[in-house]
Amino acid sequence: MEFLIVIIVLALELWIIGSIGRWLWRSGKNKRWWIGFGCLVAAGICLGGWASSLEYQVSPGMRWQGFPVPLSFFVWEEDRRTDLIPAEAVQGGGFLADLLSGVVICLVPLIVLRLIQQRGFPANDPK
Repeated sequence: MEFLIVIIVLALELWIIGSIGRWLWRSGKNKRWWIGFGCLVAAGICLGGWASSLEYQVSPGMRWQGFPVPLSFFVWEEDRRTDLIPAEAVQGGGFLADLLSGVVICLVPLIVLRLIQQRGFPANDPK
């Protein structure tokens, strides 16, 4: 079940990133747009790397590491903390999903601009 959730999240993130790249390609945007896209992707990878190491408390007895897909769980049992680590494939996919989530968050300005242009409003920047 965990692996299925990771696959769905990865597919959605890859689709969003691919659709932005396809929009830039099909609309014939110039070099400045592609440099901006590359810079946003690089910033998103940094943000996703930071988010994957983020540890937060979900309840008084439980902590998660990784956002938005948890990579590990820590449960307080009686007098000690127990680590619950998912399978290696799930953890690797979850890390990749966390990285791509950062990229998608950083691409939000381009997503909004794409939606505005699809509604018929021209962009100020020529191709």
